[in-house]
Amino acid sequence: MKNLMCMSLILAVSPVWAVVVMTGNDAMGTSSFNSAGKWDDGLAPSAGKDYSTVGYLLRTPSTAGSYTFAGDSLTVGGGTGGGSNPFLTNGSVNNNALLNKTPSNPTITVNNLILDAGYIRDGMGSGDTWTIAGAIYVTNNGGGFANQCRLNVDSVISGSGTLYIADNGSGEASRTTYINSSLNTYNGSI
Repeated sequence: MKNLMCMSLILAVSPVWAVVVMTGNDAMGTSSFNSAGKWDDGLAPSAGKDYSTVGYLLRTPSTAGSYTFAGDSLTVGGGTGGGSNPFLTNGSVNNNALLNKTPSNPTITVNNLILDAGYIRDGMGSGDTWTIAGAIYVTNNGGGFANQCRLNVDSVISGSGTLYIADNGSGEASRTTYINSSLNTYNGSI
């Protein structure tokens, strides 16, 4: 009887697992990447929680430096996302994305980034470089990369959904995506 009572007490005080979701797009000059911003729990991302943009725009910080996402996972898309092509959202190219505008050649690390009909992009200049590090999983809904500069994908990529890579727009050779990890297990179509 004592064991049953203890188990009931433990279950009663255990936290309920939930995904923290965005409630709107990050406006220019703001970021929910490492602050409370637009997260529905009103707190900055932290360990022990999973996060989803549910189709909204998540911006990285606008101050120079490299940043690591503090949550256990980050799903880009995962709600009202882009359907079969992550670049086709509601007509706004900035929705449904993780947008990097952090200056000075940053490394943005997300240890468990899930592309679920969402994509990674930047708003940097042709002469800039940035790196995404950590791990990326591409769901069956697909995901994508779009860049206006050199994008180094140092993340280990896995999954089997279609991975779209946007063309470089202006035709500038510096607007190139480099997939660098030798540990990738991704087996979908690019």
